[in-house]
Amino acid sequence: MSRPSIAATCHPERKHYGKGLCRPCWSKVRRASDPDRTSAMNRATYQRHAAHRRAHARLRYYADREGAIRRSNAWNAAHPERVRDRSLRRRYGVGMEEYRDNLVGQAGRCLICLRVPGHNLVIDHDHTTGRFRGLLCNPCNRAIGHLRDDPVRAASAARYLRAVA
Repeated sequence: MSRPSIAATCHPERKHYGKGLCRPCWSKVRRASDPDRTSAMNRATYQRHAAHRRAHARLRYYADREGAIRRSNAWNAAHPERVRDRSLRRRYGVGMEEYRDNLVGQAGRCLICLRVPGHNLVIDHDHTTGRFRGLLCNPCNRAIGHLRDDPVRAASAARYLRAVA
């Protein structure tokens, strides 16, 4: 594909290159002339230099570690909803929207004891498959964890409690 010829008077204060355009304007013209080539080229270049980018980011981080931590903490404090969403997605594959939908579907109640706790319900998930099961209050979630997600143990515990009551 041929490159378009454009008369150049883009930015007089900048150094001019091919076709009399400054570098940013020339890049814009090239991208407009063949977007598929440039996006594929950019993707390949991006992937080829991934290790270099990571190493450079690591160097920048350690050059001003305290500043990076301070900026990160400030961003997290300013965006608590996004931090929680990212955490839930990473751990359980459930975002805040799905969490809220389940909370409304359960009427804010724990699925086991049916009480409305004074704090957020926690996500119950299968530890072997990672599958989301529902929202529970913290004591009920801990009880299931201590029973190691085993229905036989839970039934045995229920029988025991009935017998000693």
